[in-house]
Amino acid sequence: MTNTIMQADIQRLEALYLPKWPAMAVWGAPVTVDQAKDIILRTDSFLTSIGPYSGGNNKLWGAWARTTLGFQHLAVDEAPGNWHRQGAVQQKLRAALGFVETEYVHNTWAASSYVYGPYGWCHPSGTIWYEDNIGKYPSAREVFEEWQALAKAFPYLDLTVTLFSGESADDESNPVVSFRVQEGHVAILDFPIVPSQRSVPVRDTHALLRELVTNRSREQGLADQWIVDYSEVIRPLVAQFESEVAQELAHLSPS
Repeated sequence: MTNTIMQADIQRLEALYLPKWPAMAVWGAPVTVDQAKDIILRTDSFLTSIGPYSGGNNKLWGAWARTTLGFQHLAVDEAPGNWHRQGAVQQKLRAALGFVETEYVHNTWAASSYVYGPYGWCHPSGTIWYEDNIGKYPSAREVFEEWQALAKAFPYLDLTVTLFSGESADDESNPVVSFRVQEGHVAILDFPIVPSQRSVPVRDTHALLRELVTNRSREQGLADQWIVDYSEVIRPLVAQFESEVAQELAHLSPS
C-alpha cells in the first residue's frame, strides 16, 4: 500500500460531493489502552491548549486540569503580549509531542462542549469506532489528507473510514468513498463499504436536557488519573518551553 496520492486520486476525491455535515464511519482493530492514551494525547486539542477558552463549560474542572498539566498560570495571564507567549509555548509543546492538527477528524474526550458529550474515533478503552457527523463543509480530499497524517503518526492503526452523502440520521444517506488505513498508509478503496454492524447514535432530547442541568461532569470522557499521568510528560516540557520563549522574547526586546 502506498501513501502517495496520484493526480487521478486527487481528481476523484475532489469530484465527490459531501454535504454541510457529512456522516463518517470509522471501524477497525482495537489498539491497546497505552496506544489509545498516546493517540488521545496527540489528537485531543484540550490537553495542549494553553489559552483559557478551550474545553467545555465545566470551568472548575478545566482550571484543575490546566493546573495539573502545568499551564494554568499561562492561561490566566492576560498581560499585554502574553498571547504571543501562550502561542509560542503551545506550538513548541505540540511539536515536541508530535501533535496531529486536524479540522474534521477529532478525538474530543478530555473536555467536550459538544451537546452530546465526549466523542472520538479512538476511545479511551482502545476501541476504534465512530459513526456520526463531521463538519463543516469538508471535502473528501481534506478528510483523506487528515487520515494520511494520522496514519503516519500512528502506524499501528488498522481501520477503515467511510464518508456518506448525508448526515448520520438521514434515511437517504449513502456511502460515498472509503479509505483503508494500515501500516502507516492510506488507500482509497475502489468501492465504498459500510461496517457490518452499524450503530448510529440515538438522540434522547429529554434525557439530554436533564443531563445538561444536573451533571457538569458529563463533559469529561477521561479518568482524572489520565490527566495526572499526562502531566508527567507535559509539565516539564511546558516549563522548558516557557523558559525558552522568555529568553527569545527578551532577545527580541529593544535594549
